[in-house]
Amino acid sequence: MALNQISQQHTSLTKVAIGWLLAVFALLSAQLALANAPPTIDSIAAGGPGQAVVTFTPGLANEFSPITGYRYINDDGTLIDYTLGYTSSQPTAIAIDAAGNVYTANASSNSVSKIAPDGTTSVFDITGRFPIRIAVDAAGNVYTANSRSNDVSKITPDGTSSILASTLYGTAADTADGKFGVHPVAIAVDAAGNVYTANYSSNTVSKITPAGDVTIFGETDVGPAAITLDAAGNVYTANQGLGPIGCRPRDCVNVNNVSKIRPDGAAFILGTTGEVPNGIAVDAAGNVYTSNGLSSNMSKITPDGFSTTSETILTTGVSSAPQGIGSAPQGIAVDAAGNVYMPSWLDDNVTKITPDGTMTILAGTGHGPVAIAIDKAGNIYTANSTYGSVTKIIDSSIATYPATGDTSPITITGLYSGTEYVLSLIAVSGAGESVASNSVSFNNVAAIAPDAPTIDSIRPGAGQLTVAFTPGYDNGSPITSYTASCLRVVGSGRVRINVVGSTSPIAVTSMFNGDTYECFVTATNIFGTGPASATSEPFVVGTFTISEPGAPQITNIEPGDAQVSISVSGADDGGSPITGYNAYCFGERLLLGASPTSPIAVSGLTNGVSYTCAVTATNDLGESPTSATSESFVVGAPDTFVPPPLYGTPRSSICFPLKIAPSCFSSSATSSATPVPTSPLWLLGIMAGLLSLVGFRKLRKA
Repeated sequence: MALNQISQQHTSLTKVAIGWLLAVFALLSAQLALANAPPTIDSIAAGGPGQAVVTFTPGLANEFSPITGYRYINDDGTLIDYTLGYTSSQPTAIAIDAAGNVYTANASSNSVSKIAPDGTTSVFDITGRFPIRIAVDAAGNVYTANSRSNDVSKITPDGTSSILASTLYGTAADTADGKFGVHPVAIAVDAAGNVYTANYSSNTVSKITPAGDVTIFGETDVGPAAITLDAAGNVYTANQGLGPIGCRPRDCVNVNNVSKIRPDGAAFILGTTGEVPNGIAVDAAGNVYTSNGLSSNMSKITPDGFSTTSETILTTGVSSAPQGIGSAPQGIAVDAAGNVYMPSWLDDNVTKITPDGTMTILAGTGHGPVAIAIDKAGNIYTANSTYGSVTKIIDSSIATYPATGDTSPITITGLYSGTEYVLSLIAVSGAGESVASNSVSFNNVAAIAPDAPTIDSIRPGAGQLTVAFTPGYDNGSPITSYTASCLRVVGSGRVRINVVGSTSPIAVTSMFNGDTYECFVTATNIFGTGPASATSEPFVVGTFTISEPGAPQITNIEPGDAQVSISVSGADDGGSPITGYNAYCFGERLLLGASPTSPIAVSGLTNGVSYTCAVTATNDLGESPTSATSESFVVGAPDTFVPPPLYGTPRSSICFPLKIAPSCFSSSATSSATPVPTSPLWLLGIMAGLLSLVGFRKLRKA
């Protein structure tokens, strides 16, 4: 009995102990799962370019789950857009891999830029010529369509670049049928790693296997400019016709439609689009969408070929939609919910169009967005051609923007200068995230970018022009580059060409003779790009005229023994190479010198005489106006005797049948004769001398 009681008591104590242990474990678990209390923002101050320094008081900490860091959110109810990174030159296309790395095709530099999620940029410098579009496969291999070398480059994840294949030739049967792949201007890759290119000048689609085998997959309508695939293996191309490339309006063939090519190669026109479709995308239901650059709208084509086009957003240069949404869209993307996104090349923003057709401005971008992509998390990226950047757009409710440090203060990066933010902090720990802190408004004060340059002249030529400009003030930070941007305002499509240079003038090429353009210039330093110059008056490319040179500038005068050496610079050649310089030096007489280059030697000058000089430049059309006249100078050591000018001789004028200003210069004739004295004292002296002579002779006679 006693043993039984002892056993029962032991069992009871064991149950109590287990209960206490479970209670303690539950309390510990609850404590471990308890997130930290939110911090309190005390102040926000501007940091470096695109940065804010946040000072805060931490919330009550969970000692079992220490804070590992902080993230911030924007509470103003909009998306946040910020510059993720910069490319090596002006990007023309964008793609994203599964790890969130962003790639841009940089056509002007034959390169590919890679921007990691943290903004770190690297450049792969080897592609074919003019990589105009880009795609990434599931393994992280990058492909570019190289339109001028008619091939496809492949870049592996380790950066190794090679030419996968030429698009020009398919199988022997393709060649026999006259099917080629000329000028690939768009590219897509399927789940098996097969690459497809839209070939603009041959109206075909090339298919390249991972092994590099090429076939002409199918034919399209005229001028396929964009390409996409659906999950079933169907290929779609947006066909512009011949309008955007190299034709005059009366000669253009504008088809504005979409071709569909089935996996068996059968091709047909699926439906029509707006004017000049330049981007294409397909949703999960098989609906096809195009961005239409010239008509500034979007087209939707259902699987059965029914076409609809959104309202025309740009009408004679005035937007009919709120806030100038979507003018001149370049590229298109669609998300899993069927929302469509288009970057506006002229308005520097992204338009969102919901399935019911509602259009809104989603967010801003960098200058001149020309391509768009969406990652698996729904973040949106644009490639911005004007200044070579990538913009990332994130929903503020899921934003996890970087912040450095886990104690106060922390630095927030990636902010736009001059943008108003409403910021909150969230503490992050192993137990999870705290609720958001208090919200504080902050305007990231614009960094000091350079002032606007001033355009001095624009000289159009055959297929190109030269922009000369005067820089604006650099605001204390040296200017690193200038960008000349020229917009085609009359011609086949609104196209903007941007050329970066280090100094004035900048040559802008790849223009079309007979088309009308307007240009402006911007300057960039480490703080960003400043305001643009005033836009030039419209001008027509191909109406090149030449003229006489502009006046040169005298930069140095070096007198010598009976000669002078004159250095000059800065003469505008008037469109025809300068063939020589003339020098005009004025002292006791006019002396001339000539030379094909600077400096100019003028000889025959008289030592000890003061001279001034002016110079002109010549080309095949004639002679320039004169430069400003130099300061006076004396040649050589003075002679022992310098004869004064002959008294009473009138001054003569020397004039020239040249563009000299002033056209005439006064000079005095010179003589070695002594002056004729006319003073009365001299006369008295002469008379006294004569009288003395007469008296002397009389004394001798006596």
